[in-house]
Amino acid sequence: MDWSYTIITIRLMKFLSIKDISGTINDGDIRSGCKWVQRTNSDLNIVKKHWGNDKVTYNVTLKTGNVSGAGTDSNIWIKIYGSLQTVTLHDGKAINSLVSGNAFERNDTDRFSWYGLDPGNIYQVGVWFDDAYAGSDWYLDYLDVSTPRGNWRVQFYRWFENSYSEVKMDSAWQ
Repeated sequence: MDWSYTIITIRLMKFLSIKDISGTINDGDIRSGCKWVQRTNSDLNIVKKHWGNDKVTYNVTLKTGNVSGAGTDSNIWIKIYGSLQTVTLHDGKAINSLVSGNAFERNDTDRFSWYGLDPGNIYQVGVWFDDAYAGSDWYLDYLDVSTPRGNWRVQFYRWFENSYSEVKMDSAWQ
């Protein structure tokens, strides 16, 4: 895994003592990705780990609806919005090449895995397509995303008649 660190030194003022700070944040506290590494009478040195360089495996399932004309041959992209960062799956390329066979056809369930940057806890998903062919509208029922942090189902149940749609997540879908 790739990691990066920032060392932060907090210079304590006269009105704020070490006791005041240690009462709220204990030595070795790793909430918010921070760890106290040194305490003196006048300074606190902190190492903050930047989680955004971690990579994870995404397992993604897309379910095309079972309605007339639901399938598409268009190129599909997925953007994941997370607590750490926003990630476009497949490094910004269409995901079609990750799915075997004739993908995104009526009533199909298409699955793929991809290794990329960790978005953190997912709160929103964007899906778009290039609408490249006549009659290329697409009816997407749902999209499932699984990372080591959890599993999410995003319910669309709608036509993609233009190029982009986003859905904010509801914790009930986790």
